[in-house]
Amino acid sequence: MKNIPIYAALAQAFAAEGVDTHFTLMGDGNMHWAAAMKSLDGMSTFAVRHEHCACAMAIGYHSATGKVGVASVTCGPGLTQITTALAVAARGRIPLVVFAGEAPINAKWYNQAIEQPPFAAAAGAHYISAHSPARMYQYVREAFYVARHKRRPVVLGVPYDLQKQPLPDIGDYQPAAEVLPVGEALPPHPRQVDRWSLDGHVPAKFHKRLQVGVLFQDPELFLRNRSSVGRLSEPVGDYCASRSSGRASRRAALRR
Repeated sequence: MKNIPIYAALAQAFAAEGVDTHFTLMGDGNMHWAAAMKSLDGMSTFAVRHEHCACAMAIGYHSATGKVGVASVTCGPGLTQITTALAVAARGRIPLVVFAGEAPINAKWYNQAIEQPPFAAAAGAHYISAHSPARMYQYVREAFYVARHKRRPVVLGVPYDLQKQPLPDIGDYQPAAEVLPVGEALPPHPRQVDRWSLDGHVPAKFHKRLQVGVLFQDPELFLRNRSSVGRLSEPVGDYCASRSSGRASRRAALRR
């Protein structure tokens, strides 16, 4: 992409990541990006009256669709208003990307300038300071990769004056799914559990316990098998109870 401002290129990059809906409260730090998003074909834009509502609606959008929720706020107090929503998303492991303005890099003084990364970090969010025009696409890829695969809220902070500069000739945007690797599930993987049991490597009495561990490790797998969790967890509960009883007996013997 050549001869387009950075804010327009970033809007197109968000669309390339599959974003078709975003929630925003417009201010000087994000107004150009929000307007560019609204002008894209097939993009739904919802204006809100409070920054917290933008993030809350993006969280609800993820819950309803399974997609990454996208919100936008301005710099300074616009970001401080969403710290509670970021904390909710972080504790709930909700994939959320927030486009936030930052104070102009070249401004000697700016009345809304604050150190934004510590606010995001305190709420448990991942903060990306997008200060290099040549790396703008990398910042967007990082934001969506972290949101999707680490299931964390991400704040992408772009300085207001930098957004209006022309994007360098860095080629077309490639979505995170096409560039960044996706890690495999941590063991025990569901397929490994079945294979180990069939090969006789895992005693039958431990097979159900492994299944329960896999279900709780993978939230999506847990939801698909919610009805069987109670039945599978019975032997685990019995096992834990017997272990606890044994430890209690040993402690009582030591006290005597």
